Amino acid sequence: MAKVDVRRLLQGVSERMRVDFQQITDQITHPGDKGVSREDILRRFLKEYLPERFGVGSGQVVDAFGSPPSAQQDIVIYDALDCPLLYANERTQIFPCESVYAVIQVRSSIDTGGIKRCAEQIASCKRLQKQPPERVLGGGLEISDEPIPTLGAVFAFSTRNTLQTLAHALLQWNSDIEEAIQTNMVCVLNRAILDYLPEHEGAKTVLICHAKGDALLFFYSRLFAFLRRFSPLPFDISEYIQEFNVNVEWIT
Repeated sequence: MAKVDVRRLLQGVSERMRVDFQQITDQITHPGDKGVSREDILRRFLKEYLPERFGVGSGQVVDAFGSPPSAQQDIVIYDALDCPLLYANERTQIFPCESVYAVIQVRSSIDTGGIKRCAEQIASCKRLQKQPPERVLGGGLEISDEPIPTLGAVFAFSTRNTLQTLAHALLQWNSDIEEAIQTNMVCVLNRAILDYLPEHEGAKTVLICHAKGDALLFFYSRLFAFLRRFSPLPFDISEYIQEFNVNVEWIT
């Protein structure tokens, strides 16, 4: 029996996403409708490929301490099993920040100004104050764990900038703010992943992973690895992938 090639399967998904995006670009003229349809492409992928315990929605995030609510988050990945929504309708939700694992800003095309605008919207969510989760041990003793951090990512279908220019923009933005509210990752479909490392050999660094057709696969693997750190998942998805077609470049 032939071996299932997970890498080739997700390359096919990536190509379908690109085709769907091109159809939206060609046929939908209203900017608001085009933006929603663009986000739906990635949202549909995440709903299909993430475990059901992770809900996939969009909207604003709030905390219990009266902080200003976050900016609109195009995609919110949240705890669908144990945390309630505070408000929900067909298009938008309001999420307690404690339930949020990741937020993603989605763009048709990304440039240096777009990096900054997306990062500001991500920071508005990551700035919220999470209550530490509590666990009850034997005898009724309660202990508090560290709050789960929120991953902040940007997903774009294209860019007119060089990847090095985008990496420098991400590095500059993150260098000026505290680590807790930095943007962690940028994916450009069929091009690359920009992975921000706050401390690599004593320097802030952006790792450009030139992945081309494997960019979606690499993005999914990185997202899955992050979720696996804070929610017990039985295996590492990267074990099903023989190798990534990735060339690495360091920007400091």
